[in-house]
Amino acid sequence: MSWTKIAVTSAAVAVGGAAVFAITPLGRDLLFHAVPMRWTGEAARLATALKIGPGTTIADIGAGSGALAVELAAIAGSAGRTFATERTPAQRQRISERAASAGVAVTVLAAPDTATGLPDACCDVITMRMVMHHIGDSAAFV
Repeated sequence: MSWTKIAVTSAAVAVGGAAVFAITPLGRDLLFHAVPMRWTGEAARLATALKIGPGTTIADIGAGSGALAVELAAIAGSAGRTFATERTPAQRQRISERAASAGVAVTVLAAPDTATGLPDACCDVITMRMVMHHIGDSAAFV
């Protein structure tokens, strides 16, 4: 067997295995944390579905690393406003740094376990991605 056939076969097995892995719950969860947000197209799909565009005011509750908030802030542009909430100072600092690095404005707010930390009637769109499993009393939160 030639090295070319071995390489092609190995690549096919790797791609096929990755595709199968990606459709499993564990695979989706690992890819969620490993793949950069801009590669997924998720922000663009959300923007289309939720009619986010220039001038939109957005909040990302439980923003984590801030990846989604930053992508949505870029879509909303300078005429829009983006809030990102998180519980810990380290997470909030990470979001601020990511936004500054991307050149977008994101207002980062502290959010306790039972509230959003957002001003009343603040937003046109609110997102929560991979958040509800962190909330102990979801009925009180909602």
